[in-house]
Amino acid sequence: MAPSTCSIFDHAPAHPAFERRGLMLDISRNRVPTMDWLKTLIDALALLRYNELQLYTEHTFAYAEHATVWEHASPMTAAEIREIDAYCSARGIELVPNQNSFAHMERWLRHDAYKHLAECPDGFEHPIAVWRTFGGTLAPTEESAAFIDTLYEEFLPNFTSKQLHIGCDEPWELGQGRSQERVGREGKHLLYMEFLNRLFALAEKHAHRAQFWADI
Repeated sequence: MAPSTCSIFDHAPAHPAFERRGLMLDISRNRVPTMDWLKTLIDALALLRYNELQLYTEHTFAYAEHATVWEHASPMTAAEIREIDAYCSARGIELVPNQNSFAHMERWLRHDAYKHLAECPDGFEHPIAVWRTFGGTLAPTEESAAFIDTLYEEFLPNFTSKQLHIGCDEPWELGQGRSQERVGREGKHLLYMEFLNRLFALAEKHAHRAQFWADI
């Protein structure tokens, strides 16, 4: 029997049913892909009529003032992001910036230089992983928002997209530490929304429209 020459690329519709057809690739909790691998992926996505790509980022962008966080992670540099952005654009794909901005910050908050920003700097009771010895969620404060603003200021100019995924899912320990008193008085949902609105305002300040996860 002759080998099949059928390919999924042969069946990609010329007129897709969905306006936005995206892929989010985690580059923080697994190996950071090489530039050649990313370009191969982008070529395949273009053939499949994708028009959006996000690189899920916790700590794997080479922020100039934060080498402690990324030095062992083979991070994406600003020049590499700009190169990938141009490569995507040439193939009809929007590279949307993605930077966790509330929870999933454990790779920052485990370091002494950032513990002052944590909701629970000395650890917390995780509902799945039991006890963690360092925090993963920013305290919902003006200081934390100002810190995130500095990240956006450096990160976002490398993208042509005006969208921004800010994460904000799974702030497990919100209300267990620095915000405990306010949560007791006002409720966790109000503090969450207050900080979310701060992040939305920061995205708008940098001329971006924020996206965030629904599973909070």
